[in-house]
Amino acid sequence: LLAWSGSSGSKRKLLGQPMAVNKRILYVGGLADEVTEAVLQAAFIPFGELAEVTMPMDHTTQRHRGFGFVRFEEVEDAEAAMDNMHCSELYGRVLTVNPARALTG
Repeated sequence: LLAWSGSSGSKRKLLGQPMAVNKRILYVGGLADEVTEAVLQAAFIPFGELAEVTMPMDHTTQRHRGFGFVRFEEVEDAEAAMDNMHCSELYGRVLTVNPARALTG
């Protein structure tokens, strides 16, 4: 359940807990096994300067878990990347690109 509160600068809430969203960090899901951090960086660098690219690993298989995070220096660059890369194709897989949310709970 999402609820909006406040008159200016509304904050998103999920079941009463604020959802921390860093608009410079993008979640990138749907990654093919062949995608590396270098490939992910090359796909997103056209939109602006990147601060960091990470792909969490599955320690059992030693492969990434099918998603990663791209952190931009500027919010505007992250927004442009999200607008252009969401639902685009990389290595035959359709990407999901959204602002990353902090884990709660």
